[in-house]
Parts: sequence; structure tokens; C-alpha cells
Amino acid sequence: MEKRMAQESDRISLLPGHILDEILWRLPIKEAGRTSVLSTKWRYRWRSLPHLWFDNRCTWSNGHGQTSQNLVKIIDRVLMLHSGPIQSFILAHTEFSNIRDIDHWMLHLSKVPVKGIYLCVCTLEKYKMPTFFFNCQHLIRLKLYGCSIKIPISFEGFKNLQSLYLQHVELSPYELEVLISRCPLLTHLVLKYLPGITRLNLEAARNLMELDVRGAFQDVFGVTNRLRSVTIDIIENRQASGNANSGNFHKFFRNVHNIQILKIENYSLKVLIDSEIC
Repeated sequence: MEKRMAQESDRISLLPGHILDEILWRLPIKEAGRTSVLSTKWRYRWRSLPHLWFDNRCTWSNGHGQTSQNLVKIIDRVLMLHSGPIQSFILAHTEFSNIRDIDHWMLHLSKVPVKGIYLCVCTLEKYKMPTFFFNCQHLIRLKLYGCSIKIPISFEGFKNLQSLYLQHVELSPYELEVLISRCPLLTHLVLKYLPGITRLNLEAARNLMELDVRGAFQDVFGVTNRLRSVTIDIIENRQASGNANSGNFHKFFRNVHNIQILKIENYSLKVLIDSEIC
């Protein structure tokens, strides 16, 4: 009788495993770890979570600058105890400042078949992606914010990468071209406010279907007929005169024929009108 009552009062534990994983995934990682005390079925389940999400919900600010240290301890412990495959690793904590600790997390991820990495670094100093990061050959999705990229000579490409998102990322025009050219399966590309980048060569992105570019871009060339969705947001260059702001965008729009979704935002519309594209 008591066993039956216990089972009836703990109906959540009787749910299929994938449903339990969905519940855990929606909890802050710290709260997911605390479910281990609920029952033997829950005890180690959080250790095999495929999606590791570390954001502001993981910690609380105590006003003594301990937020970053607490987050480092949490991530270190989770990675140490984790026993299953890692589908995605997400670091998006706005108060995190110990960027040098990211290195050993990237080293850990480079040794497992992680499929998605999202790093959001909100510090004045850019986080320099380490050389061993480029060993993550199973990546399908990559999203970087506030980072710096220096591509090693030995880099052969992300052969499985389908989605690339770079925002406030420092890299040279050559390195951006190399990165794109060595992702043969790339279908989704988002580039936002990349300092020093004004030209975008997409000749090697033969499978690209979605493109979102925002910033000081003046020229995008090499697009394919596969392109279905385009978002353009050009920043005004007040030092430029005449049609200098528009660069060669008129050629870009004349070369795309199968676009189904087109978004022209903010100053971009004026630039295109001045260029007699619209």
C-alpha cells in the first residue's frame, strides 16, 4: 500500500526518460543538479544532460564580485561529473569576467563530439579562441559574441558546420574568408558588426540559404542561387560621400534571383535608394 501511494505521489519520475530530460533542460543547471535528491531515478540523470546552458540563472550576485568565481566552480564541476554526450555548450552569463577560465572548458569540448558552441563574452577584452578550439570537428552550430579569432595554419575546416553566427568578433578579412570557405555545409550565416570587415566573399559558400549581415559592409559577392533569405543592415559611414556607402550592393541584388525573404533595415534602405536599386 505504501509503495503504491509513493508511486502515485511521484508520477513525474514515471515519465519516459526523454521527457525527464526535457524537464531538466528547462531548469537552470544548478537547479537541475539539485534534482538528484528526489529519488534514485533522478540521482544521476542531470549528469547526462545533452545541453549545458550557463547563464545568469546559474548564480546570484552577492555584491562582492564573487559571481564569476561561483560560475567557474559550477562549470568545472558540471564538466567533471558529466557522463553523456554534449550536444551543445552555452555560456551566456552577462556578469562573467574570468575569460581565461574559458580555455580549459574549450580544451574539454575539443576532446568530445560537441555539436554546438555558443560563447557570449561581455567584457571589454575579447576572448581569444585557443588553437585547440579548431579541433571541434563535430560542430554543426557555432555562435560567438565578443571573441577574437586567429585561424591556425593547420586548420582544415569545420566539415559539419551548418550555422555560423559572429557578432562583435575580431578577425581579419582574410581569416573570415578562410573560415567561410572551409565550412562546405554552411547554410546559415549571420555576421554582425565585425570591426574592419567591409567586404564579404561568399564564393565558397555554395550551400548558403540564409544570410544576415549588419555593419559597415560595402560589398557582398559570390552569392549562389540557393540563397532564400537575406537581411541587410548597413551602418552609415558619415565620412563617405555620394554612393560610397552602398559599395557594390547593387551588383549583389542583381545576382540573387530566388530570394523568398528580404529584410532591409534602418539606414540600408536609404543607401539602396541612393544607389537606384529600390
